[in-house]
Amino acid sequence: MDREVIARCCKNAGLREERRQLVMGYDCFIADGLCLLPEQIFWRFGITKKDFPQGCYATFWWVAKGEDHIMMGCPMFFEPRHNPELQDGATRKRARINAALKEAEAFLKKLKKVKTDG
Repeated sequence: MDREVIARCCKNAGLREERRQLVMGYDCFIADGLCLLPEQIFWRFGITKKDFPQGCYATFWWVAKGEDHIMMGCPMFFEPRHNPELQDGATRKRARINAALKEAEAFLKKLKKVKTDG
């Protein structure tokens, strides 16, 4: 699977690529969007209607070495009104993106540990 396939999957799920940046020497891509029917789009990840009856934000991160070598990716799901202390949608979006970056970095740290221990 390459970056174009993942980008197409995200677009089909209603997610927009929001950020691309270097994390620990790897390209990290982040897509985000509001999904009103997550149980239909993300059922492969075990999402049911009971999980998010009001819909949810889906933020997907994946890391790659170059354009053609996708290593890992993972969706994250957020309630529509997550973090009520954050006053506006743009701030909440930044919080979702930052959470995805942290998850990608945690994955890469574990990968590095496995490579150096193994």
